[in-house]
Amino acid sequence: MVPQLLLCCQSLNECLIAYRTRSKWPLNNVSLGLLEAELKAPDITADMYDQGGQDDVYWQNWMNALMNDLEYEGETLAVPISEDPIPRMVIAS
Repeated sequence: MVPQLLLCCQSLNECLIAYRTRSKWPLNNVSLGLLEAELKAPDITADMYDQGGQDDVYWQNWMNALMNDLEYEGETLAVPISEDPIPRMVIAS
């Protein structure tokens, strides 16, 4: 008895899953660099590459103070940080 899968194919190689699911144009001779060059990622927008415009001086000062371990002389916090590490919920009645 011949399996029904072999009846629909001309040879055993054509019945293998690799031959049934691959494109008719294999990429055996295409370099990986060429494939990567053709890749166009859909989730990257033009503004992600925008390097122009005004720099955020406030952010730069904060980052410099953070990286250099300096006291930051920017705006103070509107709400002081509590000594209690567990935040408590206050229910108004």
